[in-house]
Amino acid sequence: MKFKRILAAIVSVIVIILGYSLHHYLKTKKTDFLSNGGFNRNYLPIQSELKLVAPSLETLYRFSHSSNTNFAIGYCDKSLVKITFENGLLKFTPINNLPIFSNCEYFGDDINENIYVQNVNNVITTSVKLFHGFDKRIISKKEQLEKGIEPVIFRNNEIICARFPKGKWQFRFQNIRNPVENNLNFFKLIDQGSIKHFPSNNTFIYVSLFTNEIIEFDSTFNLIRQAKTIDTIKLKPKAKEINNSLIFSSPPRVTNYDFFISKKQLFVRSIVKSNQESDFKKKIVFDIYDINKRFKYIGSFFLKHENEDYPTDMHLLNNNNLLLLYENRIEVFNITI
Repeated sequence: MKFKRILAAIVSVIVIILGYSLHHYLKTKKTDFLSNGGFNRNYLPIQSELKLVAPSLETLYRFSHSSNTNFAIGYCDKSLVKITFENGLLKFTPINNLPIFSNCEYFGDDINENIYVQNVNNVITTSVKLFHGFDKRIISKKEQLEKGIEPVIFRNNEIICARFPKGKWQFRFQNIRNPVENNLNFFKLIDQGSIKHFPSNNTFIYVSLFTNEIIEFDSTFNLIRQAKTIDTIKLKPKAKEINNSLIFSSPPRVTNYDFFISKKQLFVRSIVKSNQESDFKKKIVFDIYDINKRFKYIGSFFLKHENEDYPTDMHLLNNNNLLLLYENRIEVFNITI
């Protein structure tokens, strides 16, 4: 009888421990990956105004990666288009004599009005001017890249970095044949996200698409510092490599969709709801971080969103006019930053 009571007590303790462990696991898993909560936002009184809602070109589906504030380059099914916003009007200028071919890659210049066209068959890169006709030149061998895909990063009118489909989708940098060993973990698709040049410090900033990771690199892509966005999403999706491609075991959760840099601040578009934020679906939310203060969270602001669909791409133009690309329209917001 005494033995049964002792056994029952031991079983009860085990059940309590297992129950607590399961509760803790589910709570942690929910907070770290599945939950919309786990953090708070501080909304700042940043003013924004919807300046224009214009029909998009029927075949326009994304913007080229570029931080050029004079224009955006839009990808259509079989052509490219230059997009500007002046005097309250959105202007689409076809880029003539430059059809899109399956064996070419097209990259927008961050500084000048150039498009770089790379033929992936013979590894010839051509610079195409976007104004006054069709002016082009073949880039010297020193400037040539191997076969790569976007995003491409420019500095001083030269291509210095491209993302490559080999080696776990690593980034390849001009004149850097052997990347530093501690960078290798960054070159995995499960960490993939946007990477952009920060001219003020001559550094490069990466924000993960699937986690809350921020990384800053120096001009030769040595890691300077790591930081986190305010959301609690830190678990990386599981994936395995098959034929040089990474296949996810389940659809990954996108956390930080994209970002732009204005002055010395990082504006990250988050799609993770904070605690007690009941109207999140009616907002397009940006979390702001001070780059020079180790990416300290400053606050957030939002654009009003009354529609059911969400923007698939964005581009910041002069005077803080932000283009948001939807399936059938473009919205232009002016932001007081």
